[in-house]
Formats: sequence, C-alpha cells, structure tokens
Amino acid sequence: MCEASENYVWNLEDRIGSGATSVVYKSYNMQTGTIAAAKVSKTERRSSRLIRPNSSESSIFDRETQFLKDMDHPNIIRFIGLEVVSLHNDVRLTQVREVVFLEFCNGGSLSDVLQQPANRFGLPEDTILQLMKDIIGALRYLYERQIVILKRKCLYRLCFLISIDSS
Repeated sequence: MCEASENYVWNLEDRIGSGATSVVYKSYNMQTGTIAAAKVSKTERRSSRLIRPNSSESSIFDRETQFLKDMDHPNIIRFIGLEVVSLHNDVRLTQVREVVFLEFCNGGSLSDVLQQPANRFGLPEDTILQLMKDIIGALRYLYERQIVILKRKCLYRLCFLISIDSS
C-alpha cells in the first residue's frame, strides 16, 4: 500500500525505521524521482485542529523538525521540507499527518556498516580516522550552536552521512 503527499510517494513496506513520534519510509519525489526519507508523524490531525494523543510526543516531533531545519552541515542529515498527507477512505477524510522529508542516506547507520561480514574484524585505520573527523566535525558544529544531544540514538543519525566504501 502506498501513501503520498503533494510531492512525494512512499510504499508502507519500504520502512526504514521508527521511533516514539514517527515512522520513517523510503520515498520518491514524483517530479524528479529523487529518493528522500519520509518521516511520518504518529500524531493525527483532523481538519485544521491537531489531535495530540500525547502532547509531549507531538512537541518532540515539532522540536526535532525545527532542529533539522536549522542545521547546515555535511555530516548532519539535510532537511528537505514539511508536507501534510491526507488519508481518505471511500467516503471521507479519515486522518491528516505531518511528514518531514529528509536527505536519504543509503549507506545505513554506522552500526549497520560495522555488522557487515567484510567489517567483522573492524574497519581500516584510514576509514576510522575519517569517521572520527566527520563525527567530531558534526559535534563541533552542534557545540558551537549550543545544542546538546542527550540521546545515544542521535549520534547514530549523525553518522548516516559518512560515506564508507564497503566494496
């Protein structure tokens, strides 16, 4: 089954991951064919009123969206846009969800790369050095903007943009 916003379409079977506030899918821009990550909020809206089953979840999604909009660094995932998707049954509108579109990084997480059979004994030293430079550069960028990351999961997100040649 597919869902679509104004500019993007995604298959619900192409799920990349999920968290407390959203589910992430691999999506495609309908005009250009460009791949993006579609981060679909679990918080529903009906008409113009946002329904917040748990207001802390909604505010987390909103804060994370604003955080990503403000970031401009080669090792932090790039914000593409925010759209609203309306889901209908045969007769009427059933729900409306916000969708954040982010740069798609096909390399997976650092954890995924380390679990590949070719890397079971670790990565080459030059790759490790580049990883450390990229991570430190992203952390320095955040530190200079007085952004504190308290969750370990966020560090994995910073590592998505590090290119590793696994061939």
